[in-house]
Amino acid sequence: MSCGGETPLYHHNMELMKSQGKVIYLQASLSAIIQKLKASNGFEKRPLFQKSQSPEQILKNLLEEREPTYKKADHIIEIDRLENPLNEILRILKV
Repeated sequence: MSCGGETPLYHHNMELMKSQGKVIYLQASLSAIIQKLKASNGFEKRPLFQKSQSPEQILKNLLEEREPTYKKADHIIEIDRLENPLNEILRILKV
């Protein structure tokens, strides 16, 4: 299951998800996320980034706030260094 970025942050959701299966955090660098959002017009599509603060700064602040919870995942895959993260996910899940 893939969840939205805020899901693990509330109501003990991370613990609940971990109790139901393996939780994998697909970690990307800030620069990679920014590049992806720019390429897909993601900054323009998301209301969160329409605030007066720069979209890059908003994203940086979000990552700083969320990453401690994300790092509680059972596995962390640094996707910037992988050509195909799916192979690593399948290895972890032993599929």
